[in-house]
Amino acid sequence: MPAPVITVAQMREWEAATWRSGQTEGEVIRQVGRAVAEKVLRLTKAGDFILLLVGRGHNGDDVRAAREHLAGRQVELLDANPPGEKLPLLDQALRKNPALVVDGMFGIGLDRPLDEAWRRGSPRQQRSGRCPMYVAGCDTACRV
Repeated sequence: MPAPVITVAQMREWEAATWRSGQTEGEVIRQVGRAVAEKVLRLTKAGDFILLLVGRGHNGDDVRAAREHLAGRQVELLDANPPGEKLPLLDQALRKNPALVVDGMFGIGLDRPLDEAWRRGSPRQQRSGRCPMYVAGCDTACRV
């Protein structure tokens, strides 16, 4: 069942309740990974190229956990750090015209402005004006 969009404060409250219930971060990451993979499989077809973008936080962990459940898809995982070095790799991956890009880069732990390299973005993404995107977890990139 899909969860509604919630605030960062509500997400932190939800997480705290989860930890109080005895679930571990690892268990939750595995569950979210399966849920992300199920959504990706519904949104794509066999043989499609899927680009997974991951950061260093738990959103990235969630998307990494999804990878093992994406049988039948061509999957590339791109770790987004450090951005200055990774933007050319993102541009190369986008040239492959992914059927879907799964964003697991930034979440509620983002407590700083995005690096200048990420604010500029990929030249390919800027030119295309369209990139199919599925955001995993709680994305706070709006803090730019």
